[in-house]
Amino acid sequence: MSERNNSEIMSPEKRRKLEELELARKKSEHIPVHPGSLTKRDRVCRKIIEWGILGLIVWSPLPAASVYEWSILVIQLVVFVMLGAYLFMKHKPQNKTHLLSALKWPKYLFFGLFGLICIQLIPLPNFLLKLLSPKTHFYREYLVPDISGIKFGSFSLIPSNTFREVLSFLPYFILGFLII
Repeated sequence: MSERNNSEIMSPEKRRKLEELELARKKSEHIPVHPGSLTKRDRVCRKIIEWGILGLIVWSPLPAASVYEWSILVIQLVVFVMLGAYLFMKHKPQNKTHLLSALKWPKYLFFGLFGLICIQLIPLPNFLLKLLSPKTHFYREYLVPDISGIKFGSFSLIPSNTFREVLSFLPYFILGFLII
């Protein structure tokens, strides 16, 4: 009975705005989580991510001036700890629909880049490699004296270096994802 009285008291304009908000919430499938309703695990994971990002803001200028591998490794390890905390969360933060639409093309470019890298690392038969990339095949013939025994090759001349470089800049993409 009280709901009926409240809806009768509410002005038509206010009722229309509430209906629009409810429709927009259902349309976006975004159900906001009140910070007080989070579990302890989610609060701890959020704090790990927040403090990790703040720590990286302080730490990241240091490796720019140093050439030591351990300083870059610290950044990468902190990013992977934050990713683990994000994956461990039960109620993950949701992005608003306007942010998701703005990130549509960067998401496609991100997956396109990693798709291109995977294509570079896949071993292909020599005849297909010669057809698709004749210069790579020429370099392989020039650099490897007995190419007749090798039946497969990749677009990358040194796949292990390509893979290592992908692993070195993957944490920076993950960090961007966690910040967004």
